[in-house]
Amino acid sequence: MGRDNRGRCSRSTRRFVKLDLAAHGVALVSCATGGIVLESVILMGAASHHVASIGFRLYSKEMADEQTRSGAGDAMFSAVQLILWTCCLVLAICVTAQGAHGLFHAESLDAMAMAGFAAPGAVAAGTTAALTRWSVHGGHGSDRVDALLSAVPTVAALCVAFGDLGADAGRLDALAGLAIVLMLCARTVIYLGRALD
Repeated sequence: MGRDNRGRCSRSTRRFVKLDLAAHGVALVSCATGGIVLESVILMGAASHHVASIGFRLYSKEMADEQTRSGAGDAMFSAVQLILWTCCLVLAICVTAQGAHGLFHAESLDAMAMAGFAAPGAVAAGTTAALTRWSVHGGHGSDRVDALLSAVPTVAALCVAFGDLGADAGRLDALAGLAIVLMLCARTVIYLGRALD
């Protein structure tokens, strides 16, 4: 009986992981598109966080399935991780360049369009928070901190979009985008600590 409950719980968690990955994938496409179309630094920064969330989630899933992996599975996992982290690095470099430029040459932002592009990130933040609560049951504090950090870019983008800041919105967008990229370092340290445990 207990084994059946554990099996059902494990299947539910796997479904939740797939849902979370899909939500972050949609949010990544939306934020990257918004960052390019609107030239928004904060949306590009949010896109880098969604890539990181996908990478971290796949890493956690792979570590959970460690005993069932094959050699070919290891090679595929490594290739996917390499592609994800290369994309994350490229986005971080773009955000840094855009943000530095935006601090001195800020332009006005289309607030409603920015909010629309950022909205899928709210769903991704919700699935990450729910998965953290569901799978950990109050365990690792690092999971909660990472879930909180992954939601910050979306919250920041919506605050800038609805903040009615006028001409200062472009400068704040650049500043917040740079801060969001620095937060990637904190998330990396959290996962590095978990990997070394």
